[in-house]
Amino acid sequence: RTRGPCGAAASYSSEGSSTTAATHGLCDAPRRASPGAAAQRLFYFLHCSKVLLSSEPMEALPADFAKGLSACLEAVRAEDVGVDPESIAKLSSRANIGYSGVYSGKEVTVCIFAMRRGSVIPLHDHPGMWVFGKLLFGKVRVRSFDPDGPPQGGSVRAQLRADCVLGPAPATFSLTPEEGNLHELEALEDCAFLDVLTPSYDPWNDRDCTYYKPVDDDFSDGRVGDWTTLVTYDPSGFVMDSLKYDGPPCCI
Repeated sequence: RTRGPCGAAASYSSEGSSTTAATHGLCDAPRRASPGAAAQRLFYFLHCSKVLLSSEPMEALPADFAKGLSACLEAVRAEDVGVDPESIAKLSSRANIGYSGVYSGKEVTVCIFAMRRGSVIPLHDHPGMWVFGKLLFGKVRVRSFDPDGPPQGGSVRAQLRADCVLGPAPATFSLTPEEGNLHELEALEDCAFLDVLTPSYDPWNDRDCTYYKPVDDDFSDGRVGDWTTLVTYDPSGFVMDSLKYDGPPCCI
């Protein structure tokens, strides 16, 4: 199987990249601070950015905000948000995936996903949204697509932008409204990741989550750059466990 570089815009980078927390103000505390400190700095950064994120319509995120948020995420460890491999043992749903809501507001959502090896979050979109994430532990395969416009009649043409593996080293990732906006995640090992979404999903304002699948069943072996037709569908039986959040309080 041919896989593309881990650079879907969804940009993907391992911890230790040249962009470090030390270069971005609020996130310049020592990497090995007390558990929870990095998460609190992330939450404070988002709190300070709330006015910016409430601006509508927002066609682009300021570069300084994206860099600052990425730096904060790079500093966050699994223990900062109260998640560890034992969290996977608590999963009991058929999907073998858990969801922990950290914060949800109009401007931003912060959440944690825990996935048992072999589980899959189906291909889905983030309409008009930016997503910044941090793989906390484990290994996950990410496939992302660039759609050629909104779906028409329940289908859309899309180009495979990236097919890559994150982990086992912690890694950050991101996607934009135009680049890598549709993605699918497959747990190659037990894993967990932290997501920051802005703006939040809002089904009452045409920002609901839609699931897709390729009409070609063999497209799991598709190469980066290949085009396919995706159709919308309802992934029946895809229900995630609700996991208790055990990290520091988040008030954005």
